[in-house]
Amino acid sequence: MFMTSSQFFSEKSKESSRLIIPARNIIRKSNVQLICTTDDPADDLRAHKQLANEQNLGFRVLPSFRPDKVLNIDAPKFLEYIQTLGNAAEIDIKSLNDLMEALKVRLEYFVQNGCKISDHALPEYIYEECEAEETALIFKKALKGKKIDDIQTQRYKTFLMLYLGKLYKKYNIAMQLHYNSLRDNNSPMFKKLGPDTGYDSINSSKEPYRLAKFLDKLQSSDNLPKTIIYSLDPNDNRLLNSIINCYQGDGIKGKLQSGSAWWFNDTKDGIYDHLTSISEYSVLGNFIGMLTDSRSFTSYVRHDYFRRILCNFIAKIVLAVEYPNNPENLKTLIKNISYHNVKNYLEIDIK
Repeated sequence: MFMTSSQFFSEKSKESSRLIIPARNIIRKSNVQLICTTDDPADDLRAHKQLANEQNLGFRVLPSFRPDKVLNIDAPKFLEYIQTLGNAAEIDIKSLNDLMEALKVRLEYFVQNGCKISDHALPEYIYEECEAEETALIFKKALKGKKIDDIQTQRYKTFLMLYLGKLYKKYNIAMQLHYNSLRDNNSPMFKKLGPDTGYDSINSSKEPYRLAKFLDKLQSSDNLPKTIIYSLDPNDNRLLNSIINCYQGDGIKGKLQSGSAWWFNDTKDGIYDHLTSISEYSVLGNFIGMLTDSRSFTSYVRHDYFRRILCNFIAKIVLAVEYPNNPENLKTLIKNISYHNVKNYLEIDIK
């Protein structure tokens, strides 16, 4: 079983052994082999190193590269974060080149600690062409504490995302892109409880050509990494599958993936619709299956839930004589989607 989850066995989660032991038992009983956590580029990955040295742990825990804070140039604490990132990379970040070098240094550190995948949360599809010289001026403006407007924000994010995409291709890191979430809709509750407390919803991007331009820019320079694209808007299922088909190749089965039904779509109907769109517009047999970004150790049952729906989905098209009733082929198809495809996609060595 594979899962993308954050805050796994961080120092905060080690408040007592009473918390750790049951959590590990849940993981083992769920037959989990690999967990990829979500980690900031400035993270020292201390917990990962501790777990890597443990004997008989029974599963692997690898970091994922999640550089959202460095992209959010318009965030109130952006300057504070740049200082944190610079300290981690041992680089005094005073320019765009310094920033790019710091990200490279930290990604290399993550790779040394087993990183196989990155993750990006983007509220909408972005692409606003911007050359290095202009991006450097925008970054310098931010370093001086000046306000960055929406267009400058988009240009900065586009330039950095293209740079990160090139790094991911170089280091064989899969790039995850999560789009179309509308955050913190209830402002009184946000002030009271903060982010990620249940007041988010589905967003909708009206300009999917921006996604195509982003992918094409990387493809044109032979820098497009393995990419998994999620949208919280279920109306994007067919759109995404039609776009990703334009950029497959490099001898990689399903190099670009339509990520599993995510968040509000992680329901019976949501999963059915997602599987239908893949089977109609792409190749179901190449799908890497269910990945969840849940933070809860009790959510491993979602993988079992997905597999049951997958089996039912395939059974229905077989009974409708839309797919050959070959038990061995069907078993292989289900095993691949549930396990082998993602293992091969991320090139994970499970011992």
